[in-house]
Amino acid sequence: MWTRSSFFAALLIWSAGFASALLPRIHNTQDIPRLHQNDSDGVPPIVQASLQTLRSFKERLEPPVIFPWEYIELENAVNDHAPPETLAQLIYMLMCEVAIRYDESPDGKVLTPTVYDLKKDKNVPEVKERLQRVYRYGLSMLLNGGIADEDLKTFVLDRLGAAVGLGIDGLNKYLEV
Repeated sequence: MWTRSSFFAALLIWSAGFASALLPRIHNTQDIPRLHQNDSDGVPPIVQASLQTLRSFKERLEPPVIFPWEYIELENAVNDHAPPETLAQLIYMLMCEVAIRYDESPDGKVLTPTVYDLKKDKNVPEVKERLQRVYRYGLSMLLNGGIADEDLKTFVLDRLGAAVGLGIDGLNKYLEV
């Protein structure tokens, strides 16, 4: 089981790889930075992850740029020195929003508004795969103490479930969780 520090380390690694996938993919354990302590500037790992997530999203969003409120909330939370749990929740909310509202270019460098109607196109492999990844990542956050059970249920039902028109049981079956 992950510790809180290793969870936030994985979250930082995830945010660094935000451009190519919605989940961290660690191939070599030597690539994991030592994050049990703050970096040389004293910045906590979750703040690093938040800043990297914001930067990556901003760089990838195709003009005209209209930031979703989740982006603005995360940016405000970083500026207001919000607690780590709040930052983790906001990163997850932004992940959900990206999965629902944006498509990635084949090279992963550009986000554009989605061409899919998720309720009608929920069985398109690309749509299902990105929703599965975000849902499973939320479950891993829950198991590792990064997000509370009720918060995860709310985010999943209000975001992912509503996007595809399914309740929790239907969503679990659809996403094969």
